[in-house]
Amino acid sequence: MSDSQPGQMDQPQQQGSRLRRPPHQAVTVLLIVILTLAFYAAQLSGGASDPLGPYGRYGLVPAELFTWDRLAQAGIALLTAPFLHSDAILLAGSILFLGIFGGAVELALGQLRFLVLYLLCGVVGLLAHAAVNPGALSPALGAAAAVSGVLTGFLVLHPKVWRLDLALGRRVLPVQPHLTMLLWLVLQIYALLTATGVVTGASAPLLLGGALAGAILGPVLRPRRASGTADQRV
Repeated sequence: MSDSQPGQMDQPQQQGSRLRRPPHQAVTVLLIVILTLAFYAAQLSGGASDPLGPYGRYGLVPAELFTWDRLAQAGIALLTAPFLHSDAILLAGSILFLGIFGGAVELALGQLRFLVLYLLCGVVGLLAHAAVNPGALSPALGAAAAVSGVLTGFLVLHPKVWRLDLALGRRVLPVQPHLTMLLWLVLQIYALLTATGVVTGASAPLLLGGALAGAILGPVLRPRRASGTADQRV
């Protein structure tokens, strides 16, 4: 996986408040595949003797962060929980929003930096959730926090864009980013209202932590470009 700066032909093409994103998004596709495989692997695992299944092992149990003999396990969970979902609707939402916005963020940052952004947003969201709920025993999943960070990363990297044109083969699908992100908010409200308490897929600290991390890390991780490799404008 390369961390080289995107070439000029691979850059999102911006004209005023419009941004056209070429269909080159390898890490975004990889994340979608990992999220999907992780979800179905978790659903097929576990059983009556282990109702939490992989969620108990790879989701972050906040109380373990403050227990010395479980700290190593919690550290591993911080790296695995950002790839986990417990609900098929939430998984579909993450896939949809990564598919819409992930490519533009990936192209702005580069492949490795984009992956770092995704992971760090998930970790920060999980830590925020654990800080507010230090004694919680329900595993927390960080995918929603990570995707929230990608969305706010898009907003700070492309603050003047009010229309995102997605290249789908020979067709172009126009998307209004700000209105579309309201659907993400609705999806997270659904997650909060349908939470069972067995596994935490969304919470206010989790989502806000991830979103804030994306807003801060987006500009920090963006590579400095020489004048010859600046974003191509048409």
